[in-house]
Amino acid sequence: MQGKFNIFQKALSLFGRTSPQFFTDSSLIGLGGAVQLAGNDSKLLEETYATSNDVYSVINKILVSMRMAEWEVYAINKKGEKEEVKDSSLNELMAKPNSHQSWYELIEHLAAYKLLTGNGYLQGTQAIGFGEAFRELNVLPADKVEIIRGTLEPIRGYIVKDEILSSYDASEVKHIKNFNPIGNSYDRMYGLSPIRTAYNAVITSKNQWEANASILKNRGAMGIITSKSNVRIDQSTKDEMDAKFREKYAGAKKFGTPILSNGDLSFVPIGMSPADLKLVELGIIPLRAICNVYGVDSSLLNDPDNKTYSNRKEAEKAMWDNAIIPMLKDIESALNTWLVPSYNKQDGKTYKIEFCLDDVKALQVDLTEMASRVKMMIEAGVYSPNEGREIMGYDKLPIPEMDIPKQSQPEQNNISQ
Repeated sequence: MQGKFNIFQKALSLFGRTSPQFFTDSSLIGLGGAVQLAGNDSKLLEETYATSNDVYSVINKILVSMRMAEWEVYAINKKGEKEEVKDSSLNELMAKPNSHQSWYELIEHLAAYKLLTGNGYLQGTQAIGFGEAFRELNVLPADKVEIIRGTLEPIRGYIVKDEILSSYDASEVKHIKNFNPIGNSYDRMYGLSPIRTAYNAVITSKNQWEANASILKNRGAMGIITSKSNVRIDQSTKDEMDAKFREKYAGAKKFGTPILSNGDLSFVPIGMSPADLKLVELGIIPLRAICNVYGVDSSLLNDPDNKTYSNRKEAEKAMWDNAIIPMLKDIESALNTWLVPSYNKQDGKTYKIEFCLDDVKALQVDLTEMASRVKMMIEAGVYSPNEGREIMGYDKLPIPEMDIPKQSQPEQNNISQ
């Protein structure tokens, strides 16, 4: 099958219907199946990732860091030994998964949708006359995907309600998702969005930034120098002066600028009050809440008061352990169970796709720390000196005593006896 085509050809065949009348805004119900809406995830994305700088910063931090992971193809022999291959048909697909994306962009988009909506959909397209293996991969927009529920099987397919309606068989799509205990059996087909759980924090964060902008916009000047005269002005004059003031002095560029007038002068401050300053300081709390949801330490996003980790490298390592590596494992597992088998059948081999973290600096052990640890293990008799050398990347020395752990070596006085 070739993947994407008009919904009124394929979706109708999935449901056994001859008329598109059952397609509605709330549900799709037909003979043999029903479609459960994913909720208004498009609105969710607009209100969070697209308009919240805190959400964008956290997600972007994860995605940019994830690019450091390399993806490799291995061939497994009958002994279970693996060897990296770089010229297989699977490598060709990974070199160009589709006409407009690199492999890393594809993985990033898949991860981004899962981080935001709790769902990631990877769709494969076969080429007519070239067997079962997918020749093209695309990430479906998770906020527009609806699941077709079967009768005998849990899922019969997927519908994408975008500019062009399209549908796919269940075998053409790999769905990775978060655990979701909420709702009925239909609802639980979709993953739970992490950002939904932090929605209040997101709204608080957005309101905080709007309040800060309002403070700068409406209270940009630090004060007014005015007359002490008791002569009052009429309302029209006051309104005109107020308009002139906002035009000439309000705004961030005028922040801290005093305003002068003639006459017997005094200074009236109108800058930030202690309450205003407190409001600004509280802005870091929603950021921390959003970071907690995604397993990212807020110190990586310029939170100076967060002292959970002693240095940035520890915080980076924690992000990899808590947020990135679990995501990579989900994607790796999906690729090996859904994509790779058809290539195994096609090439008569056993392939495996793995991610590699050798280039991730935050996960590399400090050599000084490693040397100290190895020395301690040698002194304790856990490692032999030659084992310690190998751990540090050095060749073994051809000295028999170097292969014996320290506590296992006979004492000199025992030898003399």
